[in-house]
Amino acid sequence: MEARSKEEIERSYQELAAKLGIAQNKNQTKPNPTMIAGQKTFQELARDIYSELNSSQKFKNWLLIYDDAGTEDEFFYMGSGIGLPELRESNRGHILITSRSPTWVQATSVELSTFTKEEAVSYISNVLPTETEDAKIKLAESLGLHPLGLTQALAYINQTRKSIEIYLKTRQELMDKIVSSSILDGYSTSVKVNVELAINALKTKGDPASLLAVKLIEAMSLVTVEPVWKSTLAAIANNKDNYGAALKLRKIISS
Repeated sequence: MEARSKEEIERSYQELAAKLGIAQNKNQTKPNPTMIAGQKTFQELARDIYSELNSSQKFKNWLLIYDDAGTEDEFFYMGSGIGLPELRESNRGHILITSRSPTWVQATSVELSTFTKEEAVSYISNVLPTETEDAKIKLAESLGLHPLGLTQALAYINQTRKSIEIYLKTRQELMDKIVSSSILDGYSTSVKVNVELAINALKTKGDPASLLAVKLIEAMSLVTVEPVWKSTLAAIANNKDNYGAALKLRKIISS
């Protein structure tokens, strides 16, 4: 479940409730993932989900993941932590919370580092099995063995169908430009480069959907530095004329 904001967690609870067969309306007898009017409150829905996981014989070994949470205080203040003590006491499953905040005290923390060189090469091999071992090592080391940087780079290479060698050459040229300027300041160099490469690829493609996706990215960058909600992209996609652009934009934001 996405845990960056209360809205995202609430949406995740609604989707999970539908999958578990939990009614989302007090007078409703069947689950409805699109129910809005008369919905149960966020807290009521969360408690119903926790109760189902605790008591149902169908769920004896489950894993509930809250992804990309903020600080511990933010997580519990938003209400997403409702019922977590009861879940921990049930011993029927596990809770995993991913967060960039190192200050959690109500959970056992496990700090994740970068890949080892062997892990990075193995990861690259799963996506680009035909590339040479030397090229895979160069790609891994150029991105500092960072999982996110490698994920973005591999997504770009796959979508553009370019080789690692061409990617690294293009990346170096762009890195020289970025390091000497202030564009996208505040992000790691690898993320800066990969975002610019993805945007340039859309511009080069030149079709209406790609160019619209670039305009949407530029517009959203002026509005917020926070992640863009999937619901925003879904709203764009509901307009059939913008559907292609929404999909292209989602690929970049999700990378």
